[in-house]
Amino acid sequence: MQYRRDIDGLRALAVLPVILFHAGFEVFKGGFIGVDVFFVISGYLITGLILDEKQQGRFSLLRFYQRRARRILPALLTVLLLCIPCAWLWMPPSQHLLFSQNLIAIIAFVSNVFLWRSSGYFAPSAHENPLLHTWSLSVEEQYYFIFPLMLLALWRLGRRWLGLAITLMLIGSLALADYASYRAPGGTFYLIPSRAWELLAGSLLALIVSRRPLPENTALSSLGLGMILLSYGLFDDGDRWPALPALLPILGSVLTIGFTGPTTLAYRLLASRPLVFIGLISYSAYLWHQPIFAFARLQAPATVSPVVMGGLAVASLVVAWVSWRVIETPFRRQTIPLSGWGQLTLALGCSAILAATGFAGYRANGFPDRFSIQASVYESMKRPAREAACFGFADTATVEPWKCALGSPDDKTDFFVLGDSHGLSLLDAFDSITRTENLSGEFTAISGCTPLLGIHALRPDQGEHNCHDLNERTFQYIKARQIKVLYLVARWTGYTDNVFAGGTSYIATSPDGSKSLETSRAAFQSGLAETIRRYHEIGTRLVVIRQIPHQPGNPTDIYLRLPRNGDQQAYLTAASVTAETHAATQSFVDNLFRSASQQAGGSLLYEDLSSSLCSDHCLIGTPTESYYYDDHHLGAAGSLRVTPALRAIVLQTLVR
Repeated sequence: MQYRRDIDGLRALAVLPVILFHAGFEVFKGGFIGVDVFFVISGYLITGLILDEKQQGRFSLLRFYQRRARRILPALLTVLLLCIPCAWLWMPPSQHLLFSQNLIAIIAFVSNVFLWRSSGYFAPSAHENPLLHTWSLSVEEQYYFIFPLMLLALWRLGRRWLGLAITLMLIGSLALADYASYRAPGGTFYLIPSRAWELLAGSLLALIVSRRPLPENTALSSLGLGMILLSYGLFDDGDRWPALPALLPILGSVLTIGFTGPTTLAYRLLASRPLVFIGLISYSAYLWHQPIFAFARLQAPATVSPVVMGGLAVASLVVAWVSWRVIETPFRRQTIPLSGWGQLTLALGCSAILAATGFAGYRANGFPDRFSIQASVYESMKRPAREAACFGFADTATVEPWKCALGSPDDKTDFFVLGDSHGLSLLDAFDSITRTENLSGEFTAISGCTPLLGIHALRPDQGEHNCHDLNERTFQYIKARQIKVLYLVARWTGYTDNVFAGGTSYIATSPDGSKSLETSRAAFQSGLAETIRRYHEIGTRLVVIRQIPHQPGNPTDIYLRLPRNGDQQAYLTAASVTAETHAATQSFVDNLFRSASQQAGGSLLYEDLSSSLCSDHCLIGTPTESYYYDDHHLGAAGSLRVTPALRAIVLQTLVR
């Protein structure tokens, strides 16, 4: 194919938003869409190259894969090899374990599958993953492997049948992406069946222009470029992707590539020297920026400032230029002093080193011996001793026992506690209060269960741990026993927002509801209204415990990085979530519960424990003890710290 400067310019407008998005600049909230533009470009160029060589009768599948390997592997393998010592120095065991597994997945060309199963692309913790961006390389590699074989199989049928096949696959993939974005957004984002339509859009364009080039058109090419740029500001991580909304940047890319020519306004912009230069180094820039950002974040106890991230973004372009000159170009032009067999041996050797390193890290569970934590910190992270007796009951509709007693046994239960795993975090606190105050309580909770009536958790474990049935069984029990106070404890925002690692735990008003934020929020509001109404009818007061602050990092990882000298408490404070951020992440549920409390009068109270943990920051712990055992569950020390505040709430709500 003839070289086009404007396509290199378009590459620049694809990679720069991705870099700035990963740097954390809010103005580029849709910067991740640059990858979608790359997919269209890749589909167009690869298909065009195959069609050109096929028409000339010189296409070789082996030569095609050799070219792809020379283009992709040298810079990629270099980045991965240099990540290994950085990961050893700065990644705590839990993250190093994922890094090791990801190395193996990259070598096997299934990084997208691994990341789908282990990490949300938009989760806060993803920013510390130096290999997060490799998912898109695996998607392209899988396409490069499958598409040429399909094209060769259909070539004999002629262009019309080939075009029809590509069109049908494109429509099918888009339909799948739109449907699956409601039910399985993670897999939809990462996996090739729902991503293929973006590459196929470029392939279909290449098939069209290979027969009759499209005329240059300033209006259409400018419109296409505008659609791409608009997408970067219009969409964000809350949108379904790559579903129907992705048509805007994909069609924009098709229009830009198809109708841009030397006489068009779009060409004059895209073919400018700065954009062409960045386009030339775009592959290396894409490879290097995320490891640079991730390792910088791993070394910092607090959020890295925008100024520093901006500097690192510029640095990644400088490193990319060196990589392009020293690694990419010599291998692609075959100016290195290695034969084809020598290059293959080198690639296999590097791959073997990476695979062995990954396997060793996996077997060693992230090499935890590289760091140490005080025994008192481990002791403070203990989970409740009665967890097995009080939490996670299977077959919740029928099993006996399905709850546990708190405090002094009594024929009359003073209160009941219902929740998810955040309820478990307060089990010791409730148990202590009942014993010291001579009260009688009962407790039940299961993981990921919104303690609201009429709600179905859209989790794969609901056949065994049925949240809807547990909530209904609790209601009937409280009604029969005439229990006057019910405490509801949960990770509320886990069901209404998408701001934490792991994404949203989707809920609905029916077991076959769609997995979307809109459905979850609507179900949450419906469930809250039903819960208030039904418990009010039986005379039971509801006390909702506000969500415990969610920390930005895993406490084990933070304590492993705790400096041996210097101000350790200052380090821990900087690593803790700010009170402002905590308030912002709770805004939806806070407004909902406070409004409901005002309307319900004394039948619904909304109580907060965060004053026990928060001032300017909501502390993750002290140098000798952690308040959390993971990023959002209180451990033994944390439960003990909030017990006085919880005792005051219990005593007040029982006598009101």
